[in-house]
Amino acid sequence: MRYLMILLLWAAPLSAEVTYQDKTAAQWLAELEALPAQSSEAQQILRQRIPGALEHLGHASVPRLIELLEHEHPAVRLTAVRALERLGGTGQAVKPLLTLIEEEPEGGVRHATFKSLAEINARPDLVVPVLVKRLKASTPGVGGDQFERAKLIEALGRFAWRSAPARQSVLDALRDFRGYAQSAAQDALARRVGPAAIPGLVALLAGGDRQVRKEAAEALESLAFSHPGPVRPALALMQAHPDPKVRRSAAGAFGVLLTRGPEHDAWATPRLYALLEDDHPEVRSQALTSLLEGRSEPTPRALKTLRSACSGQDAALRERALELAEAYDRARAKRARAAPRGEALQRAVARLGGDDASARREALRELKGLEPTPNLVIAVRQLLDAGDPALRKGAAELLGHLRSRKGLPNVLRVAREDKQPEVRVAALRALGGLFDPAALEVVEVALRDDDPTIARAATSPAHQWGARSQSLVPALIELLGQVELRQCAADALGAIGAAEATEGLVAIAAEADRLGDSPEAAGHRVDRRFALRALGRIGPAARAATPTLEALLGSQVREVREEARAALIRIRCDAKLEAEIAAACERVRQALAKPR
Repeated sequence: MRYLMILLLWAAPLSAEVTYQDKTAAQWLAELEALPAQSSEAQQILRQRIPGALEHLGHASVPRLIELLEHEHPAVRLTAVRALERLGGTGQAVKPLLTLIEEEPEGGVRHATFKSLAEINARPDLVVPVLVKRLKASTPGVGGDQFERAKLIEALGRFAWRSAPARQSVLDALRDFRGYAQSAAQDALARRVGPAAIPGLVALLAGGDRQVRKEAAEALESLAFSHPGPVRPALALMQAHPDPKVRRSAAGAFGVLLTRGPEHDAWATPRLYALLEDDHPEVRSQALTSLLEGRSEPTPRALKTLRSACSGQDAALRERALELAEAYDRARAKRARAAPRGEALQRAVARLGGDDASARREALRELKGLEPTPNLVIAVRQLLDAGDPALRKGAAELLGHLRSRKGLPNVLRVAREDKQPEVRVAALRALGGLFDPAALEVVEVALRDDDPTIARAATSPAHQWGARSQSLVPALIELLGQVELRQCAADALGAIGAAEATEGLVAIAAEADRLGDSPEAAGHRVDRRFALRALGRIGPAARAATPTLEALLGSQVREVREEARAALIRIRCDAKLEAEIAAACERVRQALAKPR
């Protein structure tokens, strides 16, 4: 009997119904049905809480939610639609939601239904024709249909990355100048569609409507941040376009590319200098602005160009150059005033080794405002040999911030040999801004260190160096097997673009589902998001992950669906799409070359 009681007590929690905020799914559904009896303020609160609660409790509530789509009260129908959207992966809800689009009299409920159909991973061939038909039946302009048209475009934008009819509808909406649809199309093209939109946008650059060309150019400019590689052929075409508005957008996009890594920086910089010679003042002004503001710190050549423009003969460019120079000088003077000098500098350096953590942080903040002068670098290098570990740690952090290569040998020595783990961690992180082939060996050894804090710190420079860290890939793949290190390892492998890591990352993405609702699964679900992000950054080389990613589009976790969708968009930017982009650019180039 004693053992039977123990067994019953042990089994009781397993049979207990799952709750969220002390309520079961049935209780939350009962609150949903009771919405009409609540005050308007209470209704508003519950409409926000109920979908999130049911999302946490899983798909068991889906059948009842589908029934509630026919409830007589619009607040109940609206909340049911939003709950189905949050749950995702509910294929059984597709037909009821499509029916609701045709029969629903309340605009707010219909608009929520458009979005819900996109979020539950409904098949595009079932949903897109219905949405396109409704869009064509609506009236463009400032009438009553404008908000519904915008919501339809927003929903179609969520399908457009894998549906050509949806993509064309979004592109066509760029011509709708009289309502909200155009801004919805711009947003969808920038955030949802990805590189698949580039051929269609390029084709619009050959059109005769100046406003459409402007909208297409701005959409391509917005893609420069999220998809810098695929959009470059289109930007090169825009640079030589006869429309100055298009060339101005190209100059803005080139400025974005300066922040997207050394390869894109090297590609965009000469084009910006070429646009400084453009015959239109707005283009020249934007090119100068991109050169000065594109990077966190302008290059010496950019500053020299700025000073020349301040005293040049070009009146329009001179006016903008003076504004930029004033802003730059003001920021530099502010840093100089805040930076310690003389005895204050010595005191700040001394505080790096003090016992007071807040004082050390304050000293480091002050010293980071200084220019990396030879005397300062020498003084900080000497601190790496100090007896106090806190002082050595602060010195390593400061050298990493100053990015002075004269301190590299000292930082490498500390990263390799220092007896204190926290000092080695600081030195390894400092190497992120000090790439050198000699540093690769030091980081590789640290990645295989028995101390997980050392290995974790070593993933930081590997991540910052990107493709230059290719030799570190085997060590990083090994870290995917260590639960406490797999997130930072996945991040680094994605930054490197390591196709060899695809199999390991796919295994992490699938592991959370295998573990179900166990406590262990919660951590793995977070790992999965890092793995999905890494697969997206690897791009077309990770195409082996496609089946797993498509399955995850049906996940009930919204963040996982979004990460899987983003990864698939990047992976689908393969040689075939690149050829389509190149062909579209060539067609427009030939069309523009014809005499008008």
